[in-house]
Amino acid sequence: MTTGRVPQLDTNGQFPDRFAPPSVAANTQIAIAKAAAALESAASASGSAGTATAQATAASGSATAASGSATGAGSSATAASGSATAASGSATASGSSATASAGSATLAGEHRAAVEGFAVTTAAQVDAVFADPTSAPSIRQTATFAPTSQNGVMAHASRFAEVKNTKGGRIGTGGKGVIAFRIDHGIDRFRSIHWPLMRDRYLSCGFGFVSGSVENPTAAYEPSTTTWAQARLMHYEGAESWGHSADHGDPAPLGASPFTLEQQIQGCRATLEAQMLHPVGWQMPGVTGGVTPGYSSNLDTLGKLGTTEAGQRLMAGYGLIENYLHGSTRIMPTDGCYLLSHVTLDTMTLAGAKSYVDLAISEGVGIEMMFHPMWVGTTGFMSIADFTAVLDYVAAKRAAELLEVLTPSGLAFADPGTSYRLNLLNTSGFEGSSKVGGVIGAWTATVDAGIALRQDGGHTGLNYVRFSGTNNLLEQPFKYVDQGGYHNAALEVSAWVRNTTASAAQARIKVFVSSPGGYPDLGTQRDGFYALPANTPWTKIRLPFCMPRSDPGGAPTEHVAIRIARLDTGTTPGDVDFDDIQMNPI
Repeated sequence: MTTGRVPQLDTNGQFPDRFAPPSVAANTQIAIAKAAAALESAASASGSAGTATAQATAASGSATAASGSATGAGSSATAASGSATAASGSATASGSSATASAGSATLAGEHRAAVEGFAVTTAAQVDAVFADPTSAPSIRQTATFAPTSQNGVMAHASRFAEVKNTKGGRIGTGGKGVIAFRIDHGIDRFRSIHWPLMRDRYLSCGFGFVSGSVENPTAAYEPSTTTWAQARLMHYEGAESWGHSADHGDPAPLGASPFTLEQQIQGCRATLEAQMLHPVGWQMPGVTGGVTPGYSSNLDTLGKLGTTEAGQRLMAGYGLIENYLHGSTRIMPTDGCYLLSHVTLDTMTLAGAKSYVDLAISEGVGIEMMFHPMWVGTTGFMSIADFTAVLDYVAAKRAAELLEVLTPSGLAFADPGTSYRLNLLNTSGFEGSSKVGGVIGAWTATVDAGIALRQDGGHTGLNYVRFSGTNNLLEQPFKYVDQGGYHNAALEVSAWVRNTTASAAQARIKVFVSSPGGYPDLGTQRDGFYALPANTPWTKIRLPFCMPRSDPGGAPTEHVAIRIARLDTGTTPGDVDFDDIQMNPI
């Protein structure tokens, strides 16, 4: 945070994370842009120039563009005192001519949006850019901008398809509602306080990275001591990656941030990619109030995804885009996410948070719960005790099979109209399987003693596997990580387990990933341990994780092995039965 002030809710009911008002220069640019945009709109109708009047007021003054029309290709004009007259392309308004009261600037064809493509602050700069855009790169926000081209459209389509493919096209919920957790930056506090609470309850989430903060203790907006290796471990444990800007500031040239739209949007993605974190989408930062067209709260219609530079850059850079559209609930299926919103836990009461969970259950809708780690657990905001209670409430409803908990990208493809879910394991239940040595279907035992294929009634059907020995496990590989495009995909291993003995038992799921270079920065492999009291009936256990994209040396993940086992610590000698093991997208 750059201020000690407690934020006030903005017009979207969100807590903005920057509080500085737009600068005088930014207001002047907005005034110029609004005047130019109004006149351009009037001039472009039916291929002829029209008339319009636009007025924009800034902190240091106002800009007025008088109605009129502009003459075609040979016309010229001047811009002064913060006003602009727009003429579309080389259109000719026959017999008409006009002069803006305070001056005018020709706004021709592809160079139409002064505020979108150029950092203009004076009339002279406007004239210089429009006369020869390539001669004034210092005025341009970027030297080249291509998302309006077919390449940009195809980039979005491919990124969207990439995410959808990892979900198997859709995630069937069988009519159940969905809760997804979204985390807006604050990586230091999240990793040390909130994530252990979520991880230990086997809850997944989507984390919005402010890419310039990670491993940067001197970052202007959000200093952080979290390393990229720690971020990768958090990702592997089940926090999928989302882009959330470079510095959480209003982009240059209109805002106070030194980063342009390109750096905030595409630069954020490039930084994450370089650190082997593949963002599934973009979660819009709530900034000053959206001084940049098509950015933050100014991206308030789907149309602006195609008509503003910010919208086009987001479409070209990401497959999914979250913002503030259509309120707090999602009527599923949505087949992706285009600007859909969330609820904010920061100042919500425990009763209020529970009511949203109940709403998801009763109405079968999707709800994304977002919170800022910088606020939750501090004075005036939701306490850690209440936050923990929210997590327990969600976990309990999921255990009762009343609710699905998915990642934000999983929510985008959740479909209550089907029960279909992609399962990446070959042998899940054990019907039709036989045991030959240490092999049961696609499962192979490391130590065969103490593993039995039983046929006296499993969770479904007759067959199941019983573990009664120590230091043994069954392993099944999934060898198609690269072919299926599952690098960085959010997945969950689940199994039905029970303990029919009079002694306590402990079940275990382990995810082991493999690549030529190994994973030294991931620490221990992803492990789940589940206590089963004596005589525990069939119970579903889960272990979420995200597939690492590559090892630290850049070698891609080759395969993942799923291991199931009984863990005997001496105090938990009971048997553990396993059935219906799956690996599903979440």
